[in-house]
Amino acid sequence: MPTDSGLVQKLMENGHKAMERTGWAEAKECYKAALEIKETPDVLESLGLAAWWLDDADTTFKAREKAFQLYRGQGNARAAARVAISIAYDYFSFRGEYALSNGWSRRAHRLLKKLDTVPEHGWLKAWDGNVAIEAEHDPVKALQLGKEAAKIA
Repeated sequence: MPTDSGLVQKLMENGHKAMERTGWAEAKECYKAALEIKETPDVLESLGLAAWWLDDADTTFKAREKAFQLYRGQGNARAAARVAISIAYDYFSFRGEYALSNGWSRRAHRLLKKLDTVPEHGWLKAWDGNVAIEAEHDPVKALQLGKEAAKIA
């Protein structure tokens, strides 16, 4: 009989496989089932992504914000920053709330400032470039940030 951890792992694997074949609804159900067994930040982060693809803003926000809290509680700055970048995008794209989006982006900047260069630094540069072009209408800044993101990549 599988342990709770083993069952969560199997549900996560099934969810990831569903995501790979664009089975967003199936993935969401796998992650929700995993959450019923054990609430972990990685399950919540995965649920947030599946919900995002389904345009389910409520689930996306709840899952990602809770994942952020749990990653912060674990002291996992890199993962918390990654989720903060996603939440910044969510506030901008789902709700058009630039101020809240900017707040989440600033959180990601603060968390990543303490770390050596990781992919999340590039993702944040790319996000900042998106904001520069869409919200600030500054193509020069957007191009520079894009170049910095590509260099990190």
